[in-house]
Amino acid sequence: GGMKGADIGVGWVDQKGTVHFQDRYAFGMSRPVIDNTTTDWFHLQGREQNGWTSIQFKRLLDTCDSMDVPIKSGTNVLIFAYGFVDPDLSRSDGDISYHGTRRGTRMIPLRSYGDPPLEKQFAGLESFEFRARNYRVPSDESTYYCKVYKAPTHFPAKRHAVATYDERGYFFCLDRVDNSGIRFYIGNELRQHDLGYLSFGTGPSPVALAIPPQVNRFIVDSYCSPTAG
Repeated sequence: GGMKGADIGVGWVDQKGTVHFQDRYAFGMSRPVIDNTTTDWFHLQGREQNGWTSIQFKRLLDTCDSMDVPIKSGTNVLIFAYGFVDPDLSRSDGDISYHGTRRGTRMIPLRSYGDPPLEKQFAGLESFEFRARNYRVPSDESTYYCKVYKAPTHFPAKRHAVATYDERGYFFCLDRVDNSGIRFYIGNELRQHDLGYLSFGTGPSPVALAIPPQVNRFIVDSYCSPTAG
């Protein structure tokens, strides 16, 4: 969520109603430079009315440009800033100005999940859940809640977990009561390769896992090597 290494689109609407949009890159805590490799940000339309500026733009998810940042699945950390004076490209000193304190960050899942798994494909499968049952989140800035779960033992034969995509147990509410959890679907048909271990979550990094605000469903991607024994 910082300036260094950020791929930035800068846009404004001048007094004639013309939309200007630039592809820029930030090498550090300084004015972002024009992307001198390829231009990958393109404005579609824009307008300015009653002091509000609105610009619609597009960009490929992965441009293979060293001065761009790939838009990946899951939550993306975005930065934003704005100013009150439009740049004047006709002047040598008419570049974008410093935003001051008019800046911030947002965590947004930019890629939509257009093909979620159908509920019917889990029909006939047994399941069990590990969930936080009405855990009331305290008002501290950071909270680490740990609970140990034991897998059910009533399955008489070896099973495989075939899907773990259902996150409907999570919801957002004003009094911050957590019911998030994981649902395991258990199939009867054994696969060629057993699962040695299953790990959820990521390392202790402030940007490792960011849950989007005010959402009732989100996806966290995990990967398993095809050579895993």
